[in-house]
Amino acid sequence: MDGPSQIKRLRGGILKYAAQATSQIDAEIGKKDHFWMETSDKLSGKSDDLLKRRHGRKETMQRTLVILGVALAVVGLLWPWLGKIPLGRLPGDIFINRPGFKLFIPITTMVLLSGLISLILWIFRK
Repeated sequence: MDGPSQIKRLRGGILKYAAQATSQIDAEIGKKDHFWMETSDKLSGKSDDLLKRRHGRKETMQRTLVILGVALAVVGLLWPWLGKIPLGRLPGDIFINRPGFKLFIPITTMVLLSGLISLILWIFRK
């Protein structure tokens, strides 16, 4: 290398080729967008129904996320009292404690929580 002038010349060359490639890519994208616009105009009646369904799904997802957020906040606020509930220490929960080995399988707790969640979802679906 001859020094800073050689480095500047190389950088300029790289940028020149990058600029040419960018304009070619933009031209290709423009061709594809033109095709997409033509086909979407032909399907405008069907796309309106599709947009309405997507908008409904979007509102449902937003509502679900807000409900989950509120539920998580309520559980967080009630955590000091929820910790006193004997979940995980019910009869039927398996707990094996040996030197160097611990195994905990909360079968009864899982069945109880599954039934509770199913009941709550059943009530909200009505």
